[in-house]
Amino acid sequence: RAAMTTDSTFTAFQLWGFQGTSDLTGGGAAFTKSATSSAWSGDKTFYWVDGQTHQFFGVSPYVAVTGASVTASAQSFDYTVPTANSGQHDLLVSSLLAQEKTPDGTLSLPFRHALSMVLLKAKTTTALVFDIHSVTLCNIRDGGTFTFSPTVDCTETEGAAIGSWADNSATTANNNYGITLAADVTLTKDGSPVTLTTLDGSQLILLRPQTVDKWDVTAATITPATDASQTGGYVAVECKIHTTGTSPAYYGGSSASSYATVYFPLGFTMDMHKRYTLSLDFDKCRRADGSSVLSAVIVEPSLTATVSSWDSSSGETVITL
Repeated sequence: RAAMTTDSTFTAFQLWGFQGTSDLTGGGAAFTKSATSSAWSGDKTFYWVDGQTHQFFGVSPYVAVTGASVTASAQSFDYTVPTANSGQHDLLVSSLLAQEKTPDGTLSLPFRHALSMVLLKAKTTTALVFDIHSVTLCNIRDGGTFTFSPTVDCTETEGAAIGSWADNSATTANNNYGITLAADVTLTKDGSPVTLTTLDGSQLILLRPQTVDKWDVTAATITPATDASQTGGYVAVECKIHTTGTSPAYYGGSSASSYATVYFPLGFTMDMHKRYTLSLDFDKCRRADGSSVLSAVIVEPSLTATVSSWDSSSGETVITL
């Protein structure tokens, strides 16, 4: 499962340093520490230059980075977010653009999260029950090129743009990022959002920052993920839809032993270093053709009953035998 990195789990990074045009770290230095220690050790030694400013750039985990081009004048690297939830790493970056030698010689590197995190909630106000099995975000770009800002570094506030993402020749747009829940989550009609994924590392989703254009339900039918012509973001949810009771009626193509897939249009902008919660309103779930799933569901009637009086408009009828 994907998990965010914290100080206690942060154990390795690659560092580049420059003073003017001089490369201080010889093409980059690897630094590591144990999970129980606060002391970092590197595979190269470099030195401060008195009275000069220095630039430093860090990336972790560096093993997942490709195409790194880090010089004194420009810094970038390529990265692809795996679609498998278990392969998603919390990519970290750090930058200092005008760092002078500190009195005690300490170099403090503030790392920021370079990806976006997505958590999931769900709710409904219908009288039906939804047993949620899996959630998949569809038509998401998988990677691109990250370029460090030449003017803003990690000494700025957390919302500052310390870098930017852009598509590259390896970027593909029709990727699915999803999870199968450890156990089905049952959603009932009280309308309160039910948490599907949490921040503690249980199946959170990490994505490349980007803008996702929403699937237009009036213009397009959802096609399989292998169809690269599909446009527009959407969320696909495997679930069972049924009534309550000992002999429930099932809807949407689901059954006691199988799941149906329902869909939600997805369109929003993800920024790096930010966490987003998608709250899915199952009252609005849709079929692949964009129509409402619940529009064809039999609605439990509000029942009233009355008794009419005996027909006496023509008096009592006598039948003689």
